[in-house]
Amino acid sequence: MDPYGTEPILQVDDLVKRFPVQLGVVFKRTVGHVRAVDGVSFDLRRGETLGIVGESGCGKSTLAQVLMRLEPPTSGRVRFHGEDVFAKRGRSLQALRRSI
Repeated sequence: MDPYGTEPILQVDDLVKRFPVQLGVVFKRTVGHVRAVDGVSFDLRRGETLGIVGESGCGKSTLAQVLMRLEPPTSGRVRFHGEDVFAKRGRSLQALRRSI
């Protein structure tokens, strides 16, 4: 543990979330992707406040949902207190959500 509080509490590295655009009713085929979150990276340290701003539909809520594991990421890495958020399952995932 870092006694000076310089270790990030939350580390987000190149986080990406894309949603497929599909055509067809019975035989669906993917014709493209919507880039909801595209390459987001930041570190948040103890005592810092992070504000996410942007126009409607720019991916703010999707970013929060991916950070909380309510939506799976397309790619990227998120660490909370040094632990891989995307590796959590079951009770440890529930505890993580309460902590965040």
